Amino acid sequence: MIRALFWLLDELLSLYIWAVILAAIFSMLASFGVLDTRNRVVWTIGDFLYRVTEPALRPIRNILPSFGNIDLSPLILLLLLQAARMLLSSCMNRSSWAPCARSFDQNLARARGWRWRYRESPAKIPPARRPGPGGVGKWAVPAHRRQ
Repeated sequence: MIRALFWLLDELLSLYIWAVILAAIFSMLASFGVLDTRNRVVWTIGDFLYRVTEPALRPIRNILPSFGNIDLSPLILLLLLQAARMLLSSCMNRSSWAPCARSFDQNLARARGWRWRYRESPAKIPPARRPGPGGVGKWAVPAHRRQ
């Protein structure tokens, strides 16, 4: 259930990223006269993209200084949306309540046939091989080097 929610949020962010890209391209083509906004279909598509993206772009435009006719707010919004997707992916992969609680390194070690080595106490692990910041071990031992 939780993974489905994370997947849905990731897909929504991905769709919104595409909407921002399309709105930027549409406004550029309309300003250069390539698209005729007097056409009803073109105007409807432009109006939809404007209504979808403008609530997120307006606060960024208010903060950014004026660069003349150059609008950098879609670029800033795309960077923020990508950061949100990365944060969402990080939360999904590191959560202990997710159905697959093992880290990527553990899954990779298991796929390669390595045994993931855990110790009872971090004090017994040499400093060079202590677990990472999440408390999960970040090193594996290949089958030919097992003790």
